[in-house]
Amino acid sequence: MISFNRAFEKFYFDFYISTVKEDPRKLGMLGFFSRAKIEECQEQTKKQGLVTQIHKANPSDRTGEWVLYFSKSKKVLEEAIELSHSRSQNRAQKNRKLGALYGYPKCCIDFFINLNEGREFDYLKKTLDNSSSSKFPFLTNRFTLNPFVFHVPCRFDCKETIRLAKSYIKIAQEINLSITSQILENLKAVVLITDDSAVSIAGFEAKRGKVFFKKKDFKKSLLLEEKIGEYIYKLTSNKKNFDFYFSNREMSRMKEGKWRKILAKFKSGKGYRISLSDYKDLEVILFV
Repeated sequence: MISFNRAFEKFYFDFYISTVKEDPRKLGMLGFFSRAKIEECQEQTKKQGLVTQIHKANPSDRTGEWVLYFSKSKKVLEEAIELSHSRSQNRAQKNRKLGALYGYPKCCIDFFINLNEGREFDYLKKTLDNSSSSKFPFLTNRFTLNPFVFHVPCRFDCKETIRLAKSYIKIAQEINLSITSQILENLKAVVLITDDSAVSIAGFEAKRGKVFFKKKDFKKSLLLEEKIGEYIYKLTSNKKNFDFYFSNREMSRMKEGKWRKILAKFKSGKGYRISLSDYKDLEVILFV
C-alpha cells in the first residue's frame, strides 16, 4: 500500500506537470536539492511528452538548489532559461516576460515588478497592504505549504488569481480528488502575521467577530514539539492542519518562544476576537 507521503508527493508532481500539459501556462519549474531526485523527475517529465532542462539555481553554490524547467515548446524553454539566467536583461522586462510564460495574471506581474523585496514573505505582506480588508477567498491563501496558485497575488481578493486557481483545481481534482479536497480545506484558515513570519491555522468557525477552533487539544498538540523543522514535516505528512510560513533563519526565533507565547492563547472551543489586539504588531486575516 502506498504511503500518504508518497501519494502526496506524486500528486503534486503530476499536478505541476499537468498545469503545463493542459495549457493554463506555457512553462513550469520545480526545484530540488538532490541531483539524483531531479534527474529522476526529469525522466518522468520527458515521458509526459514535455521538453526539459536542468539548471543550477545559483551556479556558484555547490550545495544549492537544482531547477527543472519544462514546457511543451522547445522555443519557450530556451527563452525561459535565457531570461532566468541572463544578467544583462532589464529586470522589469525579464520578469514581465517570465511571468507571462508561467501564466501569471498581468496585474500580479506588474505588482511584483514594482516591488523590491528580498523574501516571498515580504511580498505577501505587501499584498496584504494592497488589499482592502482582512477577509479573503481561501483560494488566494499563500501562507501555506501547499497553495493552489504559484505566484504572489497583487491582492488577496484578486479576481484573475481566483480564476486561475479555479482552473488549477479542476486539473488537480482529475488527478486525486481526495488530496485536492484536503488541500482546499487547509486553505480555509486563520492566518496570524508578525513582522517576519506567519502561521496559518485551519479548522475554524467565524461567528460575530470571533474565531472558534474546532481541533481538540490545540494547545497541547502545538506546543509539545521540540524541533520546529521536523514538526512542519509531520504536520504535512500526517495530514494535520497547521502551516508555518517562515525561513530556516527564523526557526530559531520560534524556539525562543515568540510564537509559543502567541499560540498559547488559543484553545479548542474557545472564542477569540479576530483583532487579537493583546499582541503588538500581530495582524490577523481570514481566508474563507
